Amino acid sequence: MGLFLMKECKLSPRLQMVADMVEAGSVLVDVGTDHAYLPANLILNSTIEKAFAVDVRKGPLENAGKTAREYGIKDKITLVLSDGLKNVDEGVYNIVLAGMGGTLIVNILSAVSWIKQKGTRLILQPQSHTYDVRKFLDENGFEIVRENASFDDGHCYISLLAEFTGDSKKQSDEYYYIGELCNTKNDASVNFIKKEYNHLNRRYNGLLLKNEDSQQLESIKNALEYIKNKLD
Repeated sequence: MGLFLMKECKLSPRLQMVADMVEAGSVLVDVGTDHAYLPANLILNSTIEKAFAVDVRKGPLENAGKTAREYGIKDKITLVLSDGLKNVDEGVYNIVLAGMGGTLIVNILSAVSWIKQKGTRLILQPQSHTYDVRKFLDENGFEIVRENASFDDGHCYISLLAEFTGDSKKQSDEYYYIGELCNTKNDASVNFIKKEYNHLNRRYNGLLLKNEDSQQLESIKNALEYIKNKLD
């Protein structure tokens, strides 16, 4: 029966990438949980013993509760109706924010101060504004430990793991564009970095045509050179 349940709770490639970053034995907080497939998978595979499934809407929480009952783990998943982390009790957790934009991720993390404690791990999968996410982490005492990328249903996703240290490394502006992703040598990560390079290159050429904002031009030029060196 257990093997059947584990098979049925198989994760998509992008969620599996997130699951692989969760620390064994930790307490998971899955923000924007939807059907709670991630915590269910981790519990069924004995990676974690319990989790908080968090969502701002009642509908997804009802889906999460259904998943927990279906797999016989309702005593291990606590449902929390919350705008981000605001209604989550303070504690040391592995906190997942996946499937949402980078701006929203930053807003959710900025809304609570208790995440800034030793042992807190953030596992983030921003769909946009990855620059802003990395910069926020660095400025707020989180070290990006590693990043990964994967293809899922024709799209390329990245995930990053950050741990609270209390110190800012004050990384260069160029670093925030690709972070530790340059150390992940797989097809998905290279694809993502190239897309970031092409996006920046279009911005650069656009500013060049307008013949304005020389400071921003210089900044983007430095970022392009930095990314190109990392790709070589």
